Amino acid sequence: MNSIEQLNINPDQSKNSQMAKSKAKAKLINFVGEPGSGKSTAAFVLAGIMKQRGFRVELVPELISAKMLAYSNSDFIKDQLFVLAEQNKMLNLLDKSLDYIISDSPLFLSCIYGKHHWKNQGKEQVENSFNQFVMDLYNSYDNQVILLERHHDYVTDGRVHSEQESTNIRTKIVDFMNNNNISYKTFKTVQLDAENQLRLPQMLLDLVEL
Repeated sequence: MNSIEQLNINPDQSKNSQMAKSKAKAKLINFVGEPGSGKSTAAFVLAGIMKQRGFRVELVPELISAKMLAYSNSDFIKDQLFVLAEQNKMLNLLDKSLDYIISDSPLFLSCIYGKHHWKNQGKEQVENSFNQFVMDLYNSYDNQVILLERHHDYVTDGRVHSEQESTNIRTKIVDFMNNNNISYKTFKTVQLDAENQLRLPQMLLDLVEL
């Protein structure tokens, strides 16, 4: 089974995920998309708007940015087990004390990026159990997913992926969400252009139904 195939979650594991989810207090708003799609910008803007409106909200940014990958050869920042643990630690610290958490890096991305990591480590046999654990962890939060559709020029400065590689990543993300019944809304990032800045606050609030 590869990382974009449907995961088989047994009843006991699903039950445990539902129990954990029932204890979560914060709504986790996840922005997802290919590198350069505007995830960080959208997440930052929405967090600022919500704070101004009086919501108890915090932004949990992507742990390992594309720019960090571009300028570092350190193996640890490519280790999805490390990335998952650190990303979840930040979410878990905030989950019981806020109304909303905004992230530009959903936990399930570790399933997608992890495939290459486990292959390089010669540990392909770990992939299935790792993906199962990732999805159980992801489902323990009250998630809302927003997929960004890039309708602006791709900026290569400081990025490790080419435009074609970025497009391929988007395909893997969409396939993974569809195959694993992850519901999502779409948002065209052309809407983040300067001409729509005055409309942007309400557009994002409508998107998350606030």
